[in-house]
Amino acid sequence: MSSDSAAPPAQQEDRSWKIVWTLAWPAVVLNSMQTVNALLDRFFIQSLDPAALTGVGASTTLIFFFMSISFMIGTAATALVARFFGGKDYPLMQTAAKKCLSLSFYLGWIMMALALPAAHLGARLFVPESDPLAQEMLITYFSIFAFTLPAANIILAISGSLRGTGDTKSPMVLSGIQIVLHILLNYLLIFPPRAMAWGFVMPGADMGIKGAAYAIVISSWVSAIAYLIWSRRTKLALKLSIRPPNWEWITRILKIAVPSGINSLIRVTSLMMFMMVLTKVPDGSRAVAAL
Repeated sequence: MSSDSAAPPAQQEDRSWKIVWTLAWPAVVLNSMQTVNALLDRFFIQSLDPAALTGVGASTTLIFFFMSISFMIGTAATALVARFFGGKDYPLMQTAAKKCLSLSFYLGWIMMALALPAAHLGARLFVPESDPLAQEMLITYFSIFAFTLPAANIILAISGSLRGTGDTKSPMVLSGIQIVLHILLNYLLIFPPRAMAWGFVMPGADMGIKGAAYAIVISSWVSAIAYLIWSRRTKLALKLSIRPPNWEWITRILKIAVPSGINSLIRVTSLMMFMMVLTKVPDGSRAVAAL
């Protein structure tokens, strides 16, 4: 009999709480950082033309749609890796992580190709016809954002695999660095050079809405590379394979991924419908920006 099963119930419960908390707190910290990052992102954008906030706000529906697809492979990676990790089948655990990463990588490029024309469709559906400048802002922002998708897929597949081994701290640190870099790049790319305290001049590219999009793309690719380098040193010993997974592994991954993806897409579809309704109300541009 194991020592855990022989321990008193109160002691077992105390250990369970410690395990849950150890796994949970890095995820809580990361989610909090992501929320702050999103708020700061909108804070920077609202300092531009009012149409920028409407355009970026409307693009959120498209971003959620594509990211829902990205998240589903990460979910499958966590489930498969955790299964083999728990069974101490480490070679198969590494194989599962590798196959999920490979499928996610190829899916990211397909998504990027689909996202570019989707920007024009989104501008017609989610921005009032009376605000052509906001439509242009959405197209500009999301067309650049589309290049983030392959990197985002790499990040989500690897972070999902790491969580499957019980490692929630590495995603917190790596994605935390990405968030800090994203905020810094927003400062440097969105705004023009400006005077700060003690005579210091903050450099700036003055790219406006394009700068906000490039900040996401650059920080995401830097983070994806960091994830790839770090994951090679972990239990996963993960390497990005150019060869796509065979049909057996694709089927195995999608059996887990698709149900979770459908659940997310249903939520996103309801948000899309709500956004379309807002475009028809009086002063729809402000309604979309407020949402």
